[in-house]
Amino acid sequence: MLAKNICFKIISTLLFFFSVQCFSVNAEVRAYGIFDSGVSLVNNGELNSISLTSGTGTAARLGVRGSELIYDRFSLEFLIETFMTLDDGSNYGMESSYNSATFAGVKYKEFLNEIGYQGEFSIRVGRQRSVLHDRLYLYDPMRQNLIGNPTGFAMYSMFYNKMVKIIAKIKRQQELVLLRLMYIPGNKPLNNEYSPFNITHDKIPYNSWGASFRWDKNPFSIKTGFQSEKKTPLRAENNSFLSVVKYSFNQVDFYAGYLRRSPGRQIFLLNQRNIKSECFYVGMGLPLKKILPYFHGNSSVFFSFASPRIKSLEKSPYDDSYTQHYYFASQWGIALKKPLSKKTSIYFFAGEIQNFGKSKFSLEAIPYDIRSAKTGGNPSVIGFSLNQRY
Repeated sequence: MLAKNICFKIISTLLFFFSVQCFSVNAEVRAYGIFDSGVSLVNNGELNSISLTSGTGTAARLGVRGSELIYDRFSLEFLIETFMTLDDGSNYGMESSYNSATFAGVKYKEFLNEIGYQGEFSIRVGRQRSVLHDRLYLYDPMRQNLIGNPTGFAMYSMFYNKMVKIIAKIKRQQELVLLRLMYIPGNKPLNNEYSPFNITHDKIPYNSWGASFRWDKNPFSIKTGFQSEKKTPLRAENNSFLSVVKYSFNQVDFYAGYLRRSPGRQIFLLNQRNIKSECFYVGMGLPLKKILPYFHGNSSVFFSFASPRIKSLEKSPYDDSYTQHYYFASQWGIALKKPLSKKTSIYFFAGEIQNFGKSKFSLEAIPYDIRSAKTGGNPSVIGFSLNQRY
């Protein structure tokens, strides 16, 4: 089964690549892949287990991207990408073979070319990343190993179907501004109940939108975004806000971020109603030789600390009064990246979340979440992975 699933995806990708090449000899088309596999020791707060894992360093995937110039500065572009796990050939529990970004669109270059500014304008339609998830690895060092990733806390989905995304890119010397707007049109069918707990990701919110702003100018990089999801079972509307910043100094990168969801997802007691979920985090990434001056090599080390929290209300069984509850946790992560070549790296990583009181937060880890076996439990993971890019 493993061989059949992986071969099917590889053959499908290669056939698509060949068909596009036959369509036009002028098209710029590139097939690519990332293969990642490793071993993790996982503890859910009570029991240890060892497992082969895929997508720990970065999500393993196959894809094809390309563009074709129509005239002057106007071109067509497309991308088809599929996640896959190397242990069983599945796609992280998602519903289709091409389950990652799959879109087509148009791009117009140099729509702004005055007084030193250059601009690009794109419109894309298809399955795409939300504006909050786009390029977060630039700001969160744990996106490099995807263990203990605080930006993943209480996010409903990374990809949305039927999305229309508009992107404006403006450059001036060493400065970059990126504006993104996403919109999911349509009305919710009566038989399509969207749920944030549906791991197949085949249910999507309708009539939802989001926008983000990113500004890069050395040594700063800042991103802020807002996203509104409608027609969810928790409330008619769920709002998310994310702001992240990166500052580089003397080869050391400092990170900080804040994520808020209202009301956010309910993960503890069913008789309670969430009011707000939020997470603060800080991080740092630096060459290992900054810590060990006599170390020779290009390895990097990353640290991350996060503080997720939830505020909820519990209705009294005797009257109409409510009791407020607060849940807190501390989450840390550390990783070492050792490049073996330009396209090959080994990751060593460890992460833990410490729940306080009746908290029962999961340790966010891709491709899985490590859930606490009990309230106040401390889920953790330690392991390594090999990452190969093509």
